[in-house]
Formats: sequence, structure tokens, C-alpha cells
Amino acid sequence: MEDELQAQLTAALEAEGFPAASRGRSGSLRRLKGDGPDFASNAAVAAWKQAQGRGAEMIHQEPFDLALAILRRLEDAESLAHIMVEQGGGLRFFTREHIRAQAAKGKVLCKGCGFFFGEGNPMRTHVQNATDTRCFSVEAAEYYLRPCQDDIAAEAHDGSPAGVAQAPAPDPCLEAAQRGDLVALRALVVAGSDATKATDHRGNGVLHWAAGGGHVDVCEYLLHELKMDARARTSKHHGRTALHWAARNGHAAVCALLLDAAGDDFVDAATDGGDTPLMLAAWQGHITCCSILVSRRADVHHTNSWGCNAMHKASRMDGASSSLEMLEYLTHSRVDAGLVNCNGHNSLHKAGAAEDRNAPSALAFAAGFRALAAELRHMEDLLWLTPALYVPLKEAEDYRTTDESVTDSSSATDAERKS
Repeated sequence: MEDELQAQLTAALEAEGFPAASRGRSGSLRRLKGDGPDFASNAAVAAWKQAQGRGAEMIHQEPFDLALAILRRLEDAESLAHIMVEQGGGLRFFTREHIRAQAAKGKVLCKGCGFFFGEGNPMRTHVQNATDTRCFSVEAAEYYLRPCQDDIAAEAHDGSPAGVAQAPAPDPCLEAAQRGDLVALRALVVAGSDATKATDHRGNGVLHWAAGGGHVDVCEYLLHELKMDARARTSKHHGRTALHWAARNGHAAVCALLLDAAGDDFVDAATDGGDTPLMLAAWQGHITCCSILVSRRADVHHTNSWGCNAMHKASRMDGASSSLEMLEYLTHSRVDAGLVNCNGHNSLHKAGAAEDRNAPSALAFAAGFRALAAELRHMEDLLWLTPALYVPLKEAEDYRTTDESVTDSSSATDAERKS
């Protein structure tokens, strides 16, 4: 890999009219350690300085320009996933193998700064606080453009833990739990498989999968016969428990079963981001699950790490069973719809942002003014935008009256004073 990349780098330099510098420290490819780039090279800087020292005609005015030209020549290399050019002209290379290895750890690359961040909140926090406008990459935009996004990673449409719809769980015990195939699972255990230790790449075990699929009989077998811990958390999936998955996917009977095993004091178990099972059930619009959890004394006023309550979640209206009935249920439960979270948003902001957004920062971002977008978003969070600014432009006309009999009260008062 290293020799191949060095050869490609040398060929790119020569194609730009710059013979490669001597293969010393400044001109060669260096393998890096850690979670950053795989390789680094100052070959563009060294070659440019040598050419300048010889008095050669400079096609590229700065080392940075030469490095960009090399990037364009190498960006189609099959082994490379990403190339970065630093301000001084240094090159940084990321291989596809390295990107896949980091993805297995739940990390994604910010192509602006070259660092890896956890999916969801960590990447979103990085993008919002970034001072380098290159960090507003297309990959990061999805986190930036969703104000107060929760810590939910992409999930399968069938409600299973993330990623399995695209890449089936490799462990046979996990597959059996996912399907709800108790006969197959028992057979695997009898044959010597330790179902209690089977996990996917996010740390979801067989109980998480069975609960997420609503398989009561499998859950009973795992809890009562295999003595699995109903309170067990995922190691990499935001610290979710089986109860979180059951509530998120609307399986009320499994919720009751898990609480019987874990105890009612576990009803408000929080994920790493502070979300409780009730909040996930509210987000997805599962009223029956919410009722079960509330009957077990779930705290309807709980707020997560972002200061969001269940009403914030439900108001997003992007769940599997989102409905006005869910909002009415929470209103009757006296959940505060006016609660302001850490970004200055209440439930109306979330509802207004359910479709296309009209926030100034989002418009600036879409128009390509990345630095301005970051400044505007900061101002919006400080000034607490009114929900009206989040109403999509295409729907704005619906909020304007065409009835001439309706008169602005302040205008009427002014008219009376003048008369």
C-alpha cells in the first residue's frame, strides 16, 4: 500500500512538472499512527521549494496550489477514501480500509479537519462549534441542519437496531432473536452457543434484538431460562437497554415484561444522551407504550442532555406512528410544550422544523455561506428564534389572512386616535 501510494504521488508530481524531491524526511510518504490519517507527505512542499531554488518557472504560485493539483490527480485512486490538503501544502491520506475500521467503532470522518467523531451528537456538536468552514462537509450537514437532533443513529425501517437491515447480524443467535425464532435459538444454545454473549457491532445483544422485535416468548426465555440481565446496556449504541428498544418500537407487552424483571425503578433508565424509554415511545408516537410506562411511574417531565422533554421528541412528527393524538396525550399529562432546550427551542420550533426549514442559518448554509451560517446559528440560539421563522416558505401563505374584514388591531387603534 505504502509503496503503491508513493509511486502514485511521484507520478502526480512529475505530471505537474515537478520532479519528486529526494526520498528523505521532507519528500517521502510517512505512515501515521492513531485515529487520524493513514499517511502524510510534504512532497508537494519539498518539490515546490526545490524548483524555486533552481529558478525554474513556477506553474503553481504556492505549495498549496501544487498540493491541490496532486489531490485532483489522486482522488480517483481505488485505495484512498479521502485526501486532505493542509494550509501549508501538506497532504494527508485516508484509506478505505481505515474508514471502514473507524465505522465499525461507530465513528465517522469530518473531511474538513480530518478527525473522527462519534455518529450523532458528537459529530453534530463538532460541526456546530467548528471554526474551520471546511468542517461543514456534505456528510456533516445532516447533523448541522437538524436543530437539537437526538442521539438516534440511522435505524432500520422495521424498528430493528441500526444497520442490520443493510448488514444482517453475523451471529446466528442474534439472527434467531431478530426473527423471533425461539426454536432455532434453543437449538443453538443446546448445541453449545452462548447466546448471552452474542453482540452486534454496536453492542446490542440477543435481548435487545428480541425486545426491539416485540418477541415476547423469546424475551421470556432469555430472562427466565438464560437469566439475562434486563438492565444490560449496549456498549456502543448510546447505552440503550432492551426497554428502550421495546418502547421505541411500540411493544407494550415487552415493556411490561422487562419492567417486571428489572423493577419499576428502572422505568426512567436514560441513554448516554439522557433519553428515557418514555421519550423514545413519545418520539415514535406509541401511546400504548407511553401509558404502560406512565402506569409504572415514568417521569413525564424528564429532560435529556439537550434539555428536551417528551414533547420536543413527539413534536418532530417523524416517528413511525407520529400523530396529534400523541401530542394531546402528552398535553393531558401536563408535559410542558413551552419548555426551552439548550438551543433555545421549544416544541413549536420542533414542529415548525418538521419539514423544510426557513431558519436564516439553514438558508445561508444551503447557499454556500458556511462561515456565515455558523455565526447565524450561534445568534439564533442566543436570541431564541420565534417558531414562525421555522415555518417552511411554501406554507407561509397559509398563515396570511385574505379576509378583508380582519383588521390589524394596532392599525384600528391608530385610526381611532387620528379621528
